[in-house]
Amino acid sequence: DAVCYSCTSASVVIGDAEIEAAIRAARPGVAVVTPPMAGVRGLKALGAKRISMLTPYTVETSRPMAAYFAGRGFEIVSFTCLGFEDDREMARIPPAALVELAGKATDAEADALFVSCTALRSALAVAGMERAIGRPVVTSNQASAWNCLRLCGDATARPQFGRLMTKSLVQ
Repeated sequence: DAVCYSCTSASVVIGDAEIEAAIRAARPGVAVVTPPMAGVRGLKALGAKRISMLTPYTVETSRPMAAYFAGRGFEIVSFTCLGFEDDREMARIPPAALVELAGKATDAEADALFVSCTALRSALAVAGMERAIGRPVVTSNQASAWNCLRLCGDATARPQFGRLMTKSLVQ
């Protein structure tokens, strides 16, 4: 019922429309999700307008990500890049380290934190990150799963994976 192209930075570079067209060429009429598209939908479902962003990427890879979210109406109040170039290094970041990084990356004026990259094991850290910063966290993997579940008619709340997983899809 839904197909997710699961790479956040590539989705931004390629573009949602191009990804959607390629997937629909193989599966006409299927709902298409990309991680940044799901992130936008998730942040909107949470009512966020001012966001902090945390990416594992280099600044050069991260800039288009910030532009993507700014272009969809979000004010970026802080932007933290970890400077990794290798997905394998990104995947090795322990979830506990992401909790600590979330605290450092989240501006006091932010409504929510967006954590980019499907290579990160951030879905495992969402609840801890939310406790640490006292506000919602949306991650690439968590938002993609939430978006796909909602598109497929599954409205089950899963609060153990963050506040977003208790929300309805707003398109």
